[in-house]
Amino acid sequence: MSRSNTLSHPEEKTLSKVEQWEKDVGKSLREEIPTSGSAFMLSHLIHGFISIDTEHKLFTEDQREYVIGSFQLCKSMSDEERTGFFKQLREGKYYSVVSHFLPKQEEAPKEFEDKFLASLYASYWINKFKGSSLKSLRAYVLKQEELWSSGRYYAKIIPVIQSSGMGKSRLLSEFSKTTPSVYYTLREDDDTGYPPGDTLIRNYFREMPAGHEDLFATCFLAATFKRCEWRILVEQILG
Repeated sequence: MSRSNTLSHPEEKTLSKVEQWEKDVGKSLREEIPTSGSAFMLSHLIHGFISIDTEHKLFTEDQREYVIGSFQLCKSMSDEERTGFFKQLREGKYYSVVSHFLPKQEEAPKEFEDKFLASLYASYWINKFKGSSLKSLRAYVLKQEELWSSGRYYAKIIPVIQSSGMGKSRLLSEFSKTTPSVYYTLREDDDTGYPPGDTLIRNYFREMPAGHEDLFATCFLAATFKRCEWRILVEQILG
């Protein structure tokens, strides 16, 4: 049995590896696939398909060895499940069936992935900053300061917009090394971005009582500037 709808145009020659492999498998069949069968028969077909020698190599030797043990999986299936696989094979969906019996790649635990990403971001954070974005940002800020007009603008706010991991936080961190700046990160604790969020500050703004937001924001800014003043004095004393 071979697939008759692999190509929409018979003259088209470009096929994916999976489509070409399925086409080769279909040509190799000597008799029609039954509508149902035993676990042994299904396992035998699966092993036979993955072992077909074609120029379109989709499977490794390890995968072929793994599929040898497919009989136990077939045996654990219900008759209805096995019939479903036979149906797919009769429709020419050979790869869909075979891939079900291949070893599944285990995903790394999310905790491990988060720690790995945090370590990776931290390592990049201390590398030499490259590019002209810092110079451009400085020039832009100075230009906007010259153009400032309270009658034209509501507030001195410049959004820095880009996809995750593109260096927004690092750019502002570098900016703060030469320009007096106060830098906060309000990301969630379980966010994998870098640097980690400032939990106390984020919670402070979230827990402001309704109706007193302006007061709490003013207190926050006053405390921030007082802290900056203290830091400058300390650095002057220590030289």
